[in-house]
Amino acid sequence: MKRLTPILTLAFLILASVHSDAQTAAKKGVAAKPPAAEPTGGPGPKRTMTVTGEILDMGCFTSRGLRGGLHRECALKCLMSGVPMGLITADSTVYILTQNHDRAMTPASFPPPDPFGQCKGWPSFQVEVNGYVWERKGMKALEVLRAKLLPAPAPATAPAKP
Repeated sequence: MKRLTPILTLAFLILASVHSDAQTAAKKGVAAKPPAAEPTGGPGPKRTMTVTGEILDMGCFTSRGLRGGLHRECALKCLMSGVPMGLITADSTVYILTQNHDRAMTPASFPPPDPFGQCKGWPSFQVEVNGYVWERKGMKALEVLRAKLLPAPAPATAPAKP
């Protein structure tokens, strides 16, 4: 039995090696695909874009679908307490709004007002935001460089009765 144990161990190791090679070997005549490379670097070159839409607090919007004038007071509290901010366009595209990185690092070197900070005070309002746009794994982000509040649409008037 003592002589049989090393032979069985050797046979097991050979079978395990052959089985593992069969699992990883490419079929004869077919080139093996190299493993997919992980993406390297950042999201690519900066692209400047102007986007128009409604400022959102992303907490209430993503969890409850809340937005618009009825939600304004809650959104103000959420944004001022640090809840992420977004912008939804007329075609329902949602952008996460981020502060300009350089401005965040050295705020004293930029003149007031801070456009990202202004957007925090404009939930439920229509705004025009200009900045750098990136997309990663389906998420769109807009780094705010400039922002302006758009005028409220004129109220619809009823046609005059003849």
